[in-house]
Amino acid sequence: MKVKRIISLILTAIFTLILCAAASAEPVKADAQLAEQQITYFSSNLSAFQQNGTEGKWYYAVTDLDHNGMLELIAVATDEAGNSKALRAWTFSSESQEAVSCSVVFPEGMANPGITTETAKAVYDAATDRWTYFFSTDLVLGEQDVYSFRCTLALQNIDLAYEVLPTEHRQILNGIPAVSYLDQSGTVIGSDSTGGFSTDEMKGASGEEVHFYWIDSSSVINFTALSDSYLVFIGDKKGSEIAAAAGGTASVYNTSPAYTPAPIYTQAPGYTPVYTPEPTLSNDATHDPMYDDLFASGQAPVWTTPVPANPAQPSQPTPYLNRDPLYGQVNGPSSYYVPTPAPTQHIDLYVTRNPTDENRKVGSTANFVANANIRDSLHWTFVSPGGSSYSAQEFASMFPNSPLSGLYEGVLSVSNVTEDMNGWGAYCTFFYEDQVANSGTGYIWIY
Repeated sequence: MKVKRIISLILTAIFTLILCAAASAEPVKADAQLAEQQITYFSSNLSAFQQNGTEGKWYYAVTDLDHNGMLELIAVATDEAGNSKALRAWTFSSESQEAVSCSVVFPEGMANPGITTETAKAVYDAATDRWTYFFSTDLVLGEQDVYSFRCTLALQNIDLAYEVLPTEHRQILNGIPAVSYLDQSGTVIGSDSTGGFSTDEMKGASGEEVHFYWIDSSSVINFTALSDSYLVFIGDKKGSEIAAAAGGTASVYNTSPAYTPAPIYTQAPGYTPVYTPEPTLSNDATHDPMYDDLFASGQAPVWTTPVPANPAQPSQPTPYLNRDPLYGQVNGPSSYYVPTPAPTQHIDLYVTRNPTDENRKVGSTANFVANANIRDSLHWTFVSPGGSSYSAQEFASMFPNSPLSGLYEGVLSVSNVTEDMNGWGAYCTFFYEDQVANSGTGYIWIY
């Protein structure tokens, strides 16, 4: 009896130590044999997890986000700009000995920062026993003009949550560093001077760096690829080592595409302005039917042309010192020829097209068209029937089943209009250098 009691106490102590380790901030690696069993399951049942949707190009990674020894297979679709368009995940269940789908919280219809990066910062919250992973990608427009796109990923039980954080914009204004924060529509919602944001918390500055290895869906996905992805996550391998073993290629599984930010930030200060000629429209005054056909076929309007380059300056011959007295004597000129720079032309910003009202049936798409003679960037604002203004993000949260597109283009589309949108309007704000111009407002009328 004493022996049994001693064994019982030892097992209890071991179990307690395991629980304490699981609740600590230190990552717990899955047992090697158990991890191999789970990866074997994922690789043997790939057809159940591979995605073939039209959301974009798919990438896969094996992780243990909550450090409970039960691995996850994460699938994320990205567009050509590297933004996340769709997210799926499965975690291995110790009870059923098979993978179960995670409940994924993912914002639809918006430009979401990408997570197919090589590194993230992991922060542990002991109060909730929750690990949060902070992803951040910088767009450097200049040494003194940087946008940081940020989001988080966290798994608890089988709930996988993706959250977009405000974009941080760092710049130098009149020699003074300035930091501001923008929502997904590009609207400034805070700054260091106004407060309201913790930079350290947003970036997960206090967290440990964790590595990810994303497998391109066009590559061979097998046990070795999935195992390598997991070993990179737990720190037992490096992506560079895997590449070297494959012959020194940049990334053996074509991982982590070059990141290009969401459209609004490609139009940040310094973006080359564009002239947009007027589209040819029909005589239907209620809306623009040419866009009905374009959007129905899945094609975006193409009528934007780049700013014409400055006319070429006539070339100036280099003076030949021995023969051209205009530029000095044989011993050398007293001055050198310097071409006169072309004068800078000032252009006034003005609206050339205002959005018209959209008479629509429930479930159809409303298209608002606006244009200016020149612009650096633009964004749309929604107006309620009562006259209050709302950002695109606020509008999207009110009507989550009505995706928006073209928020940073001259054509704004509101899909699947509802009865509640009757009387809502939208107008466009154009920016060029230090000038701002607002278009008129077009309204949705349901019939």
